[in-house]
Amino acid sequence: MAAATLDITVEQGSTFNKTITLTDSLGAPINLTGYTARAQIRATPESATIIASFTVTVQAPPTAGILDWIMPAATTTTLVVDNTEASNPFKPTVRSYDLEIESGSGVVTRIFQGKAKIIPNVTR
Repeated sequence: MAAATLDITVEQGSTFNKTITLTDSLGAPINLTGYTARAQIRATPESATIIASFTVTVQAPPTAGILDWIMPAATTTTLVVDNTEASNPFKPTVRSYDLEIESGSGVVTRIFQGKAKIIPNVTR
């Protein structure tokens, strides 16, 4: 399975929370029994530095193929926004991310990849 490209928006200071159902080519849920999942944001795919990690968990029952993909507000608040453009103060800072699942036997599959657009906040 090739990774799908999915650009996401992370609002600085807000909780990022998505629920995803993974399905096969026929639309049936993928059995995630024994799987773990992870997702990270980096400046570029090649960067050694992790900017932030998401918590990605398999919902019960794992046979339903549902993942909860979360980054709490306490973490999004710490995301650095490179925005010095006074004419557009809400211009996003664009980073890279991907989300992977790993089977109990160690097979890693990238599910999503794309741009993580970080939008600055005002209220603190």
